[in-house]
Amino acid sequence: MVSNDEASGEVWLDTTNGALAGMGAGAIAIESSTLSPTWIRQLARAISKSGAGLLDAMVSGSTP
Repeated sequence: MVSNDEASGEVWLDTTNGALAGMGAGAIAIESSTLSPTWIRQLARAISKSGAGLLDAMVSGSTP
């Protein structure tokens, strides 16, 4: 879990060390941070292009 959309983007999409770079087709990415709906839709599109899937398993309570 990370603190915001920007941090999530760095974790998933960094071209050198991002988690998505290490995932293969058919893998399932699980994002458990409390993030904006806009970012989750963008992330889902990026993950889908790689042939993987996304499970948005958000955790609430960290921010109002």
